[in-house]
Amino acid sequence: MRNTYLAERAFGDSYLTPEIAAMETVRSAIELYESTKAHQVSVGDQEYFARHTNPYGPGEVAFDVINSMRSNAEVYPFVLDAATLRVVAEGAFPVTVGLHAVFLSNADRPLEEILEDLRKSDGTWVSYAYSDPSTNRYADKHAWLSLHDGYIFGAGYYEPPDGAALDSVSAMISRYGADGEGSFEGISDTSGVSFVLGAETLEVVAHTDPGTSGSAIKDAIDTNWPLESLLDILGRHGSLWVNYPAPDPRPGSEFIRAHLQLHDGYVFGSGYGLTPEARTQVLVTESIQLYEMEGEDAYPTITSMEGTGQAIMNPDNNVLLAFAGQPHLIGLNVAGQLDQGREATLQYLQDSAGLWTDNYKASSGAELRRSTWTVLHDGHLYSAAHTYSPEAVSVKAVDTAIALYKAHGEEAFDRINWQSVRPEIIYPFVVDAETWETIAHATVPGRVGACCSQAIAESNDLDAAREALEESPASGWSTRSIIP
Repeated sequence: MRNTYLAERAFGDSYLTPEIAAMETVRSAIELYESTKAHQVSVGDQEYFARHTNPYGPGEVAFDVINSMRSNAEVYPFVLDAATLRVVAEGAFPVTVGLHAVFLSNADRPLEEILEDLRKSDGTWVSYAYSDPSTNRYADKHAWLSLHDGYIFGAGYYEPPDGAALDSVSAMISRYGADGEGSFEGISDTSGVSFVLGAETLEVVAHTDPGTSGSAIKDAIDTNWPLESLLDILGRHGSLWVNYPAPDPRPGSEFIRAHLQLHDGYVFGSGYGLTPEARTQVLVTESIQLYEMEGEDAYPTITSMEGTGQAIMNPDNNVLLAFAGQPHLIGLNVAGQLDQGREATLQYLQDSAGLWTDNYKASSGAELRRSTWTVLHDGHLYSAAHTYSPEAVSVKAVDTAIALYKAHGEEAFDRINWQSVRPEIIYPFVVDAETWETIAHATVPGRVGACCSQAIAESNDLDAAREALEESPASGWSTRSIIP
């Protein structure tokens, strides 16, 4: 109750701009630090209790308050130790406390320059990629940092990639207004993925990738959208968000999310890359977008799509209102995740960006996992799902971790630990090959430093396991527990 009161008192205001919100949040965090510091000094004998319920010095009980926030808001406070650059307080992801602030190493300018700016000024802005707790997705974060009493206090806001795509489309239309079709020749100079399509066929007229074939975009969009529905909605509403498989898929950009706008017989589009997981979340966003545009007429359009796993359900009776590629299920009462803990699940969805659920199924003798993202909107449950092989994803996670180590050395371990910000069911971990001590863990970084050999030894011969890996380092599946 104390922490809730202090957090609401210090961080309960709202501000006109995200920049002001970030700066005021930092100011409030410093004020909270100073007020609890003054209180601790004044309580005399009770200081023993304060020191032993918080591992830091006077004033730093404020860090306990920040860590207890577990904020889902976009703007929230965090605190770093200025000497070690380790996290001591995090208002949204307290699991990162104790980890090195590796995100500053990937900021928009060198770390040394950032620290120098902090020493010479009241604060400085930095930008880096981070997980937005309000959307559960990574985005560019603009953070205000201020050095105070040996700590770096920070707060920031997120730059939605959707905004950049909208700006890019507007810029292309402006250039077209000035130069006509001659503006298409300079489209390769734009950032992100931008293109111009013929409004009748949706075939490519211009694209940032000159090698893109005339039918690539049409065919890609057609895998999700019936073309007649897409053209009809564009004709009536003028613009629309869509996603489609990338013509040239790369890790982290297997899909493209793009904004389409109809103008003067052309469709101008711009977008950015998506991972399969992020694409699942975007599919839900696009179902909600279509419902907001079309009302209940969106249901048959969504149902006519193939391979997206999109669905809309009435949570009051579990009746399906739309289900991509499954028209025979519409109107049926289906058993779902709400059968158990219905009220608790709905309450969670009211207070959060969404919920991931997972289940398994077998296909051709292989085990597959189906991950579903669900959002509560306007009294309905919107969901989408993707199916993948846990074995294939596990191999990819290990290969990615090894590549990270080759590129960054031991700093890669901190980067793996930071993945606990958005924990995955399938995750990488690193143990010492001689001692079996945990060096990095992508879901529970608190296990770092713990020796897991006792738990492993109950069902595994450690020496034999190590020898087997040395003989065949390219493979190492275990059917027994290897994590304590």
